[in-house]
Amino acid sequence: MNTISMKLKTTSLIIILLIGIDSFSQSNAVDDTTNWKLYIDKTIGYSVEYPKNWIAKGAKGGFMCGKESGFKNAEWLIWLSKPENTERIDFIFNQDGLYDGYDIIETPISINGTDGVHSVITHKKKPNEYIEFIVIKTTSFWYQIVNNGVKDERFKKFYKSFKIIN
Repeated sequence: MNTISMKLKTTSLIIILLIGIDSFSQSNAVDDTTNWKLYIDKTIGYSVEYPKNWIAKGAKGGFMCGKESGFKNAEWLIWLSKPENTERIDFIFNQDGLYDGYDIIETPISINGTDGVHSVITHKKKPNEYIEFIVIKTTSFWYQIVNNGVKDERFKKFYKSFKIIN
């Protein structure tokens, strides 16, 4: 076997090993959705989990969490309203005309025994725009759990952790 052939085989073997190590480390990476914090709103009667290194704030009108204080760009939100507050319901939940030209996929969803609608809104010409939210309507409150336009695979754990705790 000549020197060039040996070097090519050695280089190929190193590349294959590096690819294998990288694949193994990615598949065994620590899931950063472990050990999330739990937010409980005892007044309204719901709970939700959020990333442990994020800042969270609950209020009469809902909940927000994000990476920065001040919530200039809160990553995830829960809007809520009483069904009889028609002005707020219209402001939060009425999407008529707001997403003209966008692709909207709505599917039924059940989160911890509570039924709702899961919506994903995208635009072919604006690939960075990605809106995802879940609407849950109960007799006491209407909830909208929203990603605030940022695609993040952890958002699924966030909305799946939502529980009504009356």
